[in-house]
Amino acid sequence: WRFQAQLTRRPAGELAKAGNENVALLDASACGPALELRRRRRGDRFHPLGIRGPKKLQDFFIDAHVPRSERDAIPLVCGDQGIAWVVTQRPAEWAKVTAKTKRVLRIHATLSPP
Repeated sequence: WRFQAQLTRRPAGELAKAGNENVALLDASACGPALELRRRRRGDRFHPLGIRGPKKLQDFFIDAHVPRSERDAIPLVCGDQGIAWVVTQRPAEWAKVTAKTKRVLRIHATLSPP
C-alpha cells in the first residue's frame, strides 16, 4: 500500500465527501496529532460511519462481506480514539467531517503493484 495525506481547511458551509473507497476525509482534530498505520488485532473494535455504536472489527468485516482471506491485508488508520479508517471500507463515526470541522485530513490509499 501507498498512502498520501493532505491537510486542508474545510470551506465554510460545505461538508466533505470522499466518494471513493480508497480516499478518506477525516476531521483532523478528532484524529489527534499522530496517526498509526497497522493491521488488525484480536479484539479490535470499530465505530463505522453511519452505525449507532461500535462493533467488533471481525463483525464489521463479516457484515461488509469482506472475504476472510483479505481481512488481514486491509490496513487500519488509527488515531487517538481508535480506528479512524478501515481502508477500502469506511471511516469511523467519531472521525467524520462535520459542520464544526475546521481542518480536513484527506488520505488517499493505493495498492502498489507487487
